Amino acid sequence: MHVPHGFCSLPLEIAGAALAAGALALTARPAWAQARAAGPLTAGLAAAGMFAVQMVNVPVAAGTSGHALGVLAAALVLGPAAALWGCALVLALQLPFGDGGWQALGINIVNMGVVAGLGGWWLAQRARTAGRLAYAASAAAAGWAGCVLAATLCGVELWLSGRPAAAIPAMAQAHLLTGLVESATVAAVVLLAPLPALATARQEA
Repeated sequence: MHVPHGFCSLPLEIAGAALAAGALALTARPAWAQARAAGPLTAGLAAAGMFAVQMVNVPVAAGTSGHALGVLAAALVLGPAAALWGCALVLALQLPFGDGGWQALGINIVNMGVVAGLGGWWLAQRARTAGRLAYAASAAAAGWAGCVLAATLCGVELWLSGRPAAAIPAMAQAHLLTGLVESATVAAVVLLAPLPALATARQEA
């Protein structure tokens, strides 16, 4: 799902950079608070998990790749703001490995961090007071939907930049399967890890 260097048009890259910078600026303070609350070990493990799952790439189309994201799982453990910043850091660290391009960094942060990560987290919270099993199912569905939506958006961005329109269904179809990996990861995190959202829900119940 990483957009490579030079694959998107300059206007899209500028728009992506502006949106990513705005999202990071708005979440800077809560991200710091969430990371401190989780502790350096948990925050580091969440970032390492994102890095690991995103490095398992399957070639798709138009120079892009398919993979799980791990951002929603990190958001459930750390909080959404800290997960977004962790995603941005992971994407920056992946540049030397050939995953994504520096000009497309903003676009990749928006697709994977904002759309899939924050969007998936928002969807998952609709069932956070319904018990752990219901929350796990909701979060797993949100992880799958966020992964597919982000991949489809990536295909649209490539198409708007002059790439073949076939990139849109190719990206979406590939992530129908990789989204299941995302779902399984998210469900495992909900069922096995102590989550801030569940603790808050118990206090409110």
